[in-house]
This record gives sequence, C-alpha cells and structure tokens, in this order.
Amino acid sequence: MSRKWLVPHDLSAHADAALAHAYAELTLRGGGTLIVMHALPDVYIPTSFAWPVAGVPNEAALYRQWEEDALKDLQAHIANTPAPEGVELDVRVQRGAPAPVILDTAGADGVERIVMGTHGRTGFSRLALGSIAERVVRGADVPVTTVKGPE
Repeated sequence: MSRKWLVPHDLSAHADAALAHAYAELTLRGGGTLIVMHALPDVYIPTSFAWPVAGVPNEAALYRQWEEDALKDLQAHIANTPAPEGVELDVRVQRGAPAPVILDTAGADGVERIVMGTHGRTGFSRLALGSIAERVVRGADVPVTTVKGPE
C-alpha cells in the first residue's frame, strides 16, 4: 500500500519547512504521495462589486484568477524544494476555510498523516488570530506532525 500524506501550505516559510520535513520522513519510509494543498478562503464580495460592469470581472472570474495565482505561488514554493526520488506530488488549491478544508481533504483522500507548518504564536496573537494547526490537531483522525519553521 502506497503512503499518502497531506501537507497544507499557506505560502509561508513555515509551510516550506513542513514540506522539507515531509519529504525527508516519507523518503525514509520508502516514498509515497504528498498532497500539497493550499486553502483559498472564501471572501465576502459585495454584490455591487461582483456585477460584471465596465470590465470588472464577476465573482466566478475573480475566484478563477485567485486560484490560478495561488497555484502559481504554491508551485514556486515547491520549486524551491523539489521532491526527492520516490515522492510523487499532487498539488492543488481548494476553496474554503483552511482547517475544515484540511480535515475534509485528509478524510476524502484517505491520507495517513498530515504534516503542517506552525507559526508558533502564543499569548494574545494566538488568541486573536487563532491556530489552524491546533484546530487540525484536535479534529484530525490521523496523526498530525507540526513543524515550526524559521523565525
């Protein structure tokens, strides 16, 4: 059975560190597939802005452009740390709030581990911003490895 791991990537150095860690660990275990996924949160677009008026794209066109841009950015991050031999990549951008998208992807794709970067926030900044990693750890049905990247 081929191993399948999920690496959520928020386009940060912390996520780059998690990707490098996943490469190393998966290579030591004989290889497998890494799903490298970026969650593109839904945003509120006022109705007046979403109407296709005078060259302003509609909401669907805006999201398509954002998804294309996010995929290019994600691929640029991955290019900085190419996959080692024996590791296959499945790169994708999915819409939705990060923690639920990560958990849904893990369940739907039958991953056996999630490896994700963490910013390591504490105190008020963690309270104000929340912790996606903490929500994933609490909600996951599979082991979650968190990797703190460079400061």
